[in-house]
Amino acid sequence: MLVEYADMTPTYSELFVKEDNVIPEINKILVQNNVDVYRIEVDEPSLEEIFLNLGDQKHPA
Repeated sequence: MLVEYADMTPTYSELFVKEDNVIPEINKILVQNNVDVYRIEVDEPSLEEIFLNLGDQKHPA
């Protein structure tokens, strides 16, 4: 399965995937099915989010 989760509204759609490498394939499928794609955006965590997540991880003793 290429898409893990999809959020669809009348004005936009969000597709959530586990791996970035499937994005071109998803775009190709959408275009082949006459879906106009205006933008593809990858949501990356900020440095602050990464730092906070590191603090939440348990470290082995």
